[in-house]
Amino acid sequence: MAVIDNFATTRSLVPTMVRSTVASALASRKRRRNYLATIRELSVLPDRVLHDLGISRAGIPNIARRVADKTNTKR
Repeated sequence: MAVIDNFATTRSLVPTMVRSTVASALASRKRRRNYLATIRELSVLPDRVLHDLGISRAGIPNIARRVADKTNTKR
């Protein structure tokens, strides 16, 4: 009897696990897309503009990472 109950529980969890995995993959994809877009946008700015904004070229990946993480939490 316990085996049957365990099978039924596992079977009902599979769709939830699949949804969770898909949602996680989509969130990662969105975060990566935002990260790359931010790097692209900041990289084309001249050094003078970056300096005026208080950003160094070396800091662009860190800023892009923070922006990507923030945009992922907002839905």
